[in-house]
Amino acid sequence: MPQYQRANQFVEISIGDQRTDIVALTTTVVKASAGKIGHILVWDEGAASTTITIFDHASAANNQVFLWTQGVDLTGLFPIQCPMENGIVVVTATGTSAKFAVVWS
Repeated sequence: MPQYQRANQFVEISIGDQRTDIVALTTTVVKASAGKIGHILVWDEGAASTTITIFDHASAANNQVFLWTQGVDLTGLFPIQCPMENGIVVVTATGTSAKFAVVWS
């Protein structure tokens, strides 16, 4: 695991050790407890203003931490590196779904 030194302490850098693929318009509870979002990998952006929204919550769409919009953000790797206190919920909405992977731990 990569590390960097900060104020005489080593801090571990992690992108996540789990992956969840999402390929439809849906609400997905990726994790119902504290964790971390490493990154999102979008390989097909879908169509018609599709959105991917990530929330820090165990079961519902509350506490938004990330928003991706088709036609604006396009395909690629989106590093988030965000601790999630309550859980990880991903909501895809509108149009034809993007196809993407959520890397988390």
